[in-house]
Amino acid sequence: MIHRHSLHNILTFDIDDRRTAISRRWSDVGSRYRAFRVPLRPDVQPDLTIEVGRFTPSLAGCSLLDDECYLKPNYLYLAQERHKLGGAWQFDVLGIEEERCRVRVNANWTGLPFVPGRVIDFFIHYALAKRGYSLMHASAVALDGLAAVYAGRGGGGKTTIALKAVERGGLGYLGDNFTLCQRGKLFSFTSDVNMFAYNLRPAVWARLSRIERLGFRFWLQVYRLTRGYIKVLTPVSPVRLFSHALQDSADLAAFYSLLTGQAFSCVPADRDEIIRRSVSNQKLEFFSFVRYTGLYGCLYPRSDFARHWEIYEDLLHQNLPDGIPYYQLTVPASIGPGVADRVLDLYATEISSLRRGEVKA
Repeated sequence: MIHRHSLHNILTFDIDDRRTAISRRWSDVGSRYRAFRVPLRPDVQPDLTIEVGRFTPSLAGCSLLDDECYLKPNYLYLAQERHKLGGAWQFDVLGIEEERCRVRVNANWTGLPFVPGRVIDFFIHYALAKRGYSLMHASAVALDGLAAVYAGRGGGGKTTIALKAVERGGLGYLGDNFTLCQRGKLFSFTSDVNMFAYNLRPAVWARLSRIERLGFRFWLQVYRLTRGYIKVLTPVSPVRLFSHALQDSADLAAFYSLLTGQAFSCVPADRDEIIRRSVSNQKLEFFSFVRYTGLYGCLYPRSDFARHWEIYEDLLHQNLPDGIPYYQLTVPASIGPGVADRVLDLYATEISSLRRGEVKA
């Protein structure tokens, strides 16, 4: 079964699930990207193809590094990656240096839920970078066509802020985990929202289906019984939950880099420092691929894949404008709706300053 997806006509990617119907029913690998689905057209070739299911790697002429990574020009095969919960997966990439590439991935039943976040998300990020766009690990909201980015690590408050923006009304939602930027313009990335106890808002809970509520309660109980060892998030579609607040694009007006600390504070920050921090944040999100690009660089140091993180940093310098304010925003470890309101109030004040022409360069 093939599903085609389009990100604002910037990137077209196919997810070709070649498993049995029963396996697909157990785990729909592409459901995370259902908001991007478009009709299949035979006259349009995808920029990126993800094939899910068993495959035979192309090992002829490969060099083996670290006992599991097979490499040759334009090709990478990772024999096995594991998760602490027993999940395992393997993948290869054909045409890794070309404008269009194909990723083949296979996983055991406990590994399948990790394939989107651990494999597919990176190659969407990588394909977008080839086209001059920066995918950032950040949430984004908009007011009157002007957007604020909230960049930070997982659990740092990005989703809580985005969902609070929807709850209080009057603000547009561009994404809770990733947002896309080119030359100062933000584009939405409305993949499924991963819900857990720390970011679930009453307005969202009221819209969940009975099955979603049961699943949420079950996995929360598992998390508590295992003292945090097993943590499974509940994915929900932002298109279904709050389509009224979705916004396709907006001009970037302010950038907030989220940090966890003892007391709430917001201080101006240097743009170059924020960019370096954003690169580190993205590397942590795709930590396995820092190793894979490094291994590829051992053999092909001048290749774009080996130089990917250097290229990504250069793109951020191109795409994040000079003439907007950058802030270091420190929030408590357990960011609640009250703190999220304070964060959004700061942005509302920023917009008021913009209207009066008072924003600092």
